[in-house]
Amino acid sequence: MYEAFLFLLACVPLVVWQSYRRYARTPEELKTNELQKLYAGQDRFPGSKASNDEARSNLLAAGEDLSSTMKIRHSAQTVGFRTPIRAEDLSAILSDRGFQVEDRKTEEQLNFTADYTLSSMVFDRKTAELNDFLFKHGWQYKGWNCPAKNGDDKHES
Repeated sequence: MYEAFLFLLACVPLVVWQSYRRYARTPEELKTNELQKLYAGQDRFPGSKASNDEARSNLLAAGEDLSSTMKIRHSAQTVGFRTPIRAEDLSAILSDRGFQVEDRKTEEQLNFTADYTLSSMVFDRKTAELNDFLFKHGWQYKGWNCPAKNGDDKHES
């Protein structure tokens, strides 16, 4: 009886290994379109290159000159599941980084401005870094907008 038990115990890993090989997906199967559909659009977040490209194309269609320096208004708000640093502290940090912080209407929202040339890759890098920086401090980057020539707010990224 004891030998039969040991035999069965020895066979279990073999059976598990065989069934794993049978049902496991190969790397080629993981590269199918089904997996790509799961991740579609995850590279498009406020401040991402894709989002900024869309904003730039809207501004170009409106007749804006992207090679000139423009005042860009960024927005951030607190993230519900994280404990953010206080808005006053974040305002001080952003001021030290060269942003002009606007007066707040609420404790959960913050708007700040800076001058940029939108046509450069530097702008894409700065908005991505801003997104990461704000998230580290418990805030969420909501995107940017800029005033058009007629004074209306143009595109939000």
